[in-house]
Amino acid sequence: LKASVDTFTKANKGIKVSFAGPLMADEKNIQPVVNTLKPYIISDGINFVVTHGTHEGHAVEKTYLAVQKAVEKTYVKAFVGSIEGVPDMETSLEMVEKIKDKKVRFLVFMFVAGDHAENDIAGDEDDSLFSVVKEMGKTPDVVMVKTSKGERILSLGLVPAYQKLLIDHIAKTVK
Repeated sequence: LKASVDTFTKANKGIKVSFAGPLMADEKNIQPVVNTLKPYIISDGINFVVTHGTHEGHAVEKTYLAVQKAVEKTYVKAFVGSIEGVPDMETSLEMVEKIKDKKVRFLVFMFVAGDHAENDIAGDEDDSLFSVVKEMGKTPDVVMVKTSKGERILSLGLVPAYQKLLIDHIAKTVK
């Protein structure tokens, strides 16, 4: 990617391109990102933060585990599970099942609430998270937001406080 950008900028004098690393690659940014969830956290049930995850052994696993630690430290009855990899979804679901509360709010901890949110989390299939918690006798929900494209499942990319963190992160790189 960098080589392509270098070729482009050499051919287009006056255009400056900067690269910013992932926002949560720096662990000091994890807690502020977790804090952006606060307006969507429920007090009358369980909050289940769903990350994308990645294959076992990938370097980003430490970031997902740091997110889990920050979520569990910051919010009561809050758990983190990944669609792929760590934190382990099965272990988190076992913890949810043990709690008597009936309401389970799923919070999509991904930039975009696409296929994973629509199918793996809120889908009608037997193995979706909605179906799994319904089988436990619980009531699942997700936060829906109105966008110019209609109503969508809330993801980090639609959270105003997260947008500000991301823009500030990018702005530091451009300076």
